[in-house]
Amino acid sequence: MGVGTYGVVLHDKKSGKTISQLALPEFNGMGQITTYDIKQRNTGEILFGTYGGGLWIYEKGKPVKTYTEENCSFISDNRIRGIYIDRQQNCWLGTQYGLGVWLSDNTGVTFDEIIIDGKRLEPSSMIDIAEDDTGRIWVATIGNGIISVEGDPRRKEGLTFRNYTAENGKISAHTINVLYYDTFGRLWAGAENGRLYLYDKVSDSFIDKSPQFSILGTLISSIREDRQGNLWIGTSNGLARLSFNETAELASYRVYTTADGLCDNFFISKSSCNHNGELFFGGV
Repeated sequence: MGVGTYGVVLHDKKSGKTISQLALPEFNGMGQITTYDIKQRNTGEILFGTYGGGLWIYEKGKPVKTYTEENCSFISDNRIRGIYIDRQQNCWLGTQYGLGVWLSDNTGVTFDEIIIDGKRLEPSSMIDIAEDDTGRIWVATIGNGIISVEGDPRRKEGLTFRNYTAENGKISAHTINVLYYDTFGRLWAGAENGRLYLYDKVSDSFIDKSPQFSILGTLISSIREDRQGNLWIGTSNGLARLSFNETAELASYRVYTTADGLCDNFFISKSSCNHNGELFFGGV
């Protein structure tokens, strides 16, 4: 787990102990840096996206490897905000000011300039990444809405980029904190303004599916799905459980707060995971 400016800790569920990276020999000599994302490859390697320290690669029993803009071709900014490993085992990296891909053959590319409809997209933070069932990559940004990428990243010139913003009417939010592709084949987006959006293929836009009365507060920070298909959403207003029917209409909801035993009602962005059906959410 990433614990703010204290770096990384390992929680052993069997013993109940939490161990700081300072006590893990693999991290010897590594600084305690804010970690924004953690993903695991099918090879067992664990990837840490750090803010300023680049990408860390952990393998048990081996010193942590570090990739930065100085020693690799797939990072253009050492402030890694989002990691996604696609079905081809390519590793997509969202940074403070750009997007890169560490390809499965260990080569890499960065997208220093993204052209959409003949216009250069202004640089922005790429903070979360998802993939749909067609292999299309979706990127949540700060200020630039959502970007989609279609095509083979090995053929950079053949990629198609699309942008979904408030300006073009494709979504009514500028900053998207989290993306989630559920088991029903639906792409959800949680925004900084506390709104929940669902991608609609027919209109090629994101539709606001937020419940009434602003129960999600002013911020959506994380989205997960349980075994029953309910969405669990970390917000600034507590932990919300939303149930949508087959037509994606809200059927029921409940918001859990400190009154239900939570330590706090505020949840940290992207601090959630699903481990064998058990959902974890990071708060303050």
